[in-house]
Amino acid sequence: MLYPVVEIFKSLEGEGTNAGMAAVFVRLGGCNLNCQFCDTDFFTCREMSISDIVAKCDDLRAPNIVLTGGEPTIHNLAPLMRAFSRAGYCIYIQTNGTLPLPDEPFKFVVVSPKPNTRLNSYTMWRANELKYLVGLSGWEDWIWEVESRPYAQRIAHKYVMPVAMGTKHSHPDDWCSRENTKLAIDFVKRNPRFRLAVQLHKYLNIR
Repeated sequence: MLYPVVEIFKSLEGEGTNAGMAAVFVRLGGCNLNCQFCDTDFFTCREMSISDIVAKCDDLRAPNIVLTGGEPTIHNLAPLMRAFSRAGYCIYIQTNGTLPLPDEPFKFVVVSPKPNTRLNSYTMWRANELKYLVGLSGWEDWIWEVESRPYAQRIAHKYVMPVAMGTKHSHPDDWCSRENTKLAIDFVKRNPRFRLAVQLHKYLNIR
């Protein structure tokens, strides 16, 4: 079985609960959404077999695999996950929450629900972390809409993250990012059950 792979690289997780964790990131191509603020090129990819993907991860030598995109759940992840499990990896995933996760177990599921999308209940009930984007149209109303749903009550880790808009590769120091950061900080002060997430890897200038 082949998967469209944008890149496989070793780095530190830059956001949320697992910030600072060493991992191999497997970025798969394609997405079911078209977010204008997205900072990721997920169209330039090459086909790779499961064995080649696992071998590349083995070469990079980290105990954790982060499946990301694009949107990884548009692909049949079950065979790839079984291969990673057999190789002894802990598997993490970053998803927009609109499609069902495979039944195989994840170590940690991060959902970043984009405004006005239809979230998949099966995926949301399995989420360990919610990461909301601050600065989009109607962002705060969207947070409270998601928070009103039963599955949100059981998710322990909740973050708000300022979004950089205007360019695909905006830096956290850009004006728009600074303004959205102020909004996110103010939101957390008013709602202390949430935490602020920043894109640490951009501040550190690492992948």
